[in-house]
Amino acid sequence: MFKKLRYKKTILVVIVIFFFAILISDNRYKKPHIAKITIDNIITQDSFRYEKLEELSQNKNTKAVIAFINSPGGTVVGGETLYKSIKNISQQKPIVSVMGEVATSAAYMASLGSNHIFAQEGTITGSVGVLILSSEITELAKKIGVSTEIIKSGDLKASPSPLEKMTPKAREQMEKIVKEISKNFIDLVKKERNLDNKKTQLISDGRIFTGQSAVQIGLIDTIGNIKEAKEYLKTEYNIDKLPLLDFQIIKKEKLIEKFLSFFSGNINASRFLNLQGLISIWIPNV
Repeated sequence: MFKKLRYKKTILVVIVIFFFAILISDNRYKKPHIAKITIDNIITQDSFRYEKLEELSQNKNTKAVIAFINSPGGTVVGGETLYKSIKNISQQKPIVSVMGEVATSAAYMASLGSNHIFAQEGTITGSVGVLILSSEITELAKKIGVSTEIIKSGDLKASPSPLEKMTPKAREQMEKIVKEISKNFIDLVKKERNLDNKKTQLISDGRIFTGQSAVQIGLIDTIGNIKEAKEYLKTEYNIDKLPLLDFQIIKKEKLIEKFLSFFSGNINASRFLNLQGLISIWIPNV
């Protein structure tokens, strides 16, 4: 019992110090610096993140931005809005992306807005395209003695639905939407990365690439990490000898939830199943 109390007190003290450090660090942004933002976990539309990135783009003391991206992707709209936010920053000041273990689908889309993209040789990236997740439980319902009846205003209303089998017409419509948005994604990659038709065709099937392969095809620019990103800013933009400051783009309540997950080891691997709308994500074996 005493051990549990000591453990709880230790966590509480660490949390207090953690947030006190954040409050103190706010003053650092009033002096010239390079801001580092972190984009991880599942990407969804986030108005708070949008506002913070807009604030970052307007801060005259922020001379450049390094975006560390380590995410399998998320929703299409989440990726689109993040791409536009990063693109907006690139029009005000230099921003470079540095990929971690994974930067696929919507996460790769987001990186397209930066001026330069770094990755490790073993980074998994690519997975260009979108999908719609749907489940159908009519056979299971029959086995447990449950019947469903749906009255709809039209054939395609609320389709696909887990409570009814997908009709050929509904499938055709879903495939049409997926192809339309996938084409938009592929066209964006082609435009931002200046790919020829042969390379564009290669990425259009949604395959993944290592960082090493991604350099060869043109999906990223250079193999490197934060150190190389800082050297790039020095060489290309004469930005040097400035402190690299972590800039938080998530709400503090989410930050503490993320912080506590390191203690509990609680990772919500099923979160992607609850994503709404079109999805652009790569999570194998889930």
